[in-house]
Amino acid sequence: MKKNKIVILGILLFITLISAKNKVQIRMYEMGDWITYKNCNYITSLCEGRDYVYFGTSGGILPYHRFQEFAEPPYTISDGMSNDDINCVIYNHTTSSIWTGHKEGVSYLHPAAVKWENCLNEEIVQIGTGTGYIWVISIDGTVYKLENLSGMIISTMTFDEMPKDITWSITQDNSEDNFNDYFITGNYSFHNDGKIIDNELREYHINIFYKDSSRDIFGGINGLGFITGDDNIKRLNINHYGIMQNFVNAIEFSENSLWIAGEQPDYQLPFNSTEKTGISCYNFDEEKWHYLEDRFIPELATNRILDLKWKNGKLWVGTMQGLSIYKQKENTWKRLSVTKGLKSEIIQTIALEDSIAWIGTSLGLNMVSIPELNVEQIYFTKNRMHININKIEIGHENVWVGTNNGIYSINRKNHAVSHYDMNGDECDLNDAVASECLAITSNDSLTVFKTTKNLMQFDNKNGKWSNLPDYHNFYIYDIALDGDYLWLGTPEGAILLNINDASEEHYTMSDGLCGNNVFKIIPDGDWVWFGTENGLTKYQWRKYAK
Repeated sequence: MKKNKIVILGILLFITLISAKNKVQIRMYEMGDWITYKNCNYITSLCEGRDYVYFGTSGGILPYHRFQEFAEPPYTISDGMSNDDINCVIYNHTTSSIWTGHKEGVSYLHPAAVKWENCLNEEIVQIGTGTGYIWVISIDGTVYKLENLSGMIISTMTFDEMPKDITWSITQDNSEDNFNDYFITGNYSFHNDGKIIDNELREYHINIFYKDSSRDIFGGINGLGFITGDDNIKRLNINHYGIMQNFVNAIEFSENSLWIAGEQPDYQLPFNSTEKTGISCYNFDEEKWHYLEDRFIPELATNRILDLKWKNGKLWVGTMQGLSIYKQKENTWKRLSVTKGLKSEIIQTIALEDSIAWIGTSLGLNMVSIPELNVEQIYFTKNRMHININKIEIGHENVWVGTNNGIYSINRKNHAVSHYDMNGDECDLNDAVASECLAITSNDSLTVFKTTKNLMQFDNKNGKWSNLPDYHNFYIYDIALDGDYLWLGTPEGAILLNINDASEEHYTMSDGLCGNNVFKIIPDGDWVWFGTENGLTKYQWRKYAK
């Protein structure tokens, strides 16, 4: 017995040492601690639950409360699913569980579970319930009979050998297709063949249409979202949900909205495509998604957006083709380019004061007056050398500018310029610095800089520089301060650093991130938002932070 205890203790010690060496954190999350938002406007399937209708979408399973008439955040890979590009979804009324099929197999959620479980490892195109089992059909036509609690394979068979009383997920293949006498709300025209035309004359088609026993209507329109309606009065409503582009590197809050955009479209689009790109906006008061599409806004010349900033009713948009400014209340746009005095069309970073907008480009810095929008070029060196601006941050007394030639500061009162190397030592404005500053973040007490060599902090009160723990193994996309914590966005997830004790925690897709490339981080009280290559994720971090 004593020998067994020694062996067990040895195993536990070994696991502890390995975990410490590889910086592995073991956390037990609850449902809802991680929430991901993707493009959910492609509806592939639906099913009825007790209180909810579950829509299978291109961005997860969307639970719609049929009596209170609102959509809750989708179930995605952040909840444990192995894939969230859904092919089919079914609700098992016997066990009150949800089952879904996708490219990676089957995922299922029982009512008391803390996360989704997964089974099989091949693409599933249809799923159903019946005779006490779960039935799934793979892409090659194989039929699997699964145990309805564990997902364990009971047997395989052909389609002809299946029982006839299976309830299948509602997909395009078994959907109703009679649309006579219906009308659709919003700025759309509707045809009896299920064709819908929007204000821009783009054509969409109803691909799923279902009437329940109460004559409520649910369905989907590829590219537009999910349908709700009432068969008694023949009315259909279109509901958008999620972001237009899953690639997210720009996030900004206004008084009542969240704005999201990306530098890259998810894939190349043909000219006549009905895919939407541009800026996605979620209005917290309305609880609705809105879209600003670049193809219909001449002043928003591209969908390749690098930065978003909001102040005093205006959204400032840095793009690969100039600076665009949106006045939300008036719904008007203004565009500034090199013809107006900008140093480059590539606007990489924006920082806003009450009367000045600082615009960082690939060739240098501009200062734009507010509200006149007069553009002035700022030169740091006497020879007017082109300098790539990576990040601008408004500090307590200074405007900090991270460049490919170190760090510059501009006094906010007299606009005096100082130049610093990667040790925090002041140098001549013309001196070459053999490292660049990639990211900056600031609060009332600290300003933190990420260079290609190290992390530095500047004490805003005593004016002293010091180094933080080095993360040279990671390229840093973004950094964000929240009190004594520093968030780092990297190609290998997000790092949370406690500045006081130098402890760290590392978050990846295994925790709940929807992508490991964390381009943008925005702390938001108890939550933190991450922009990734595969969607927008928020995490209830204060619940678990050390």
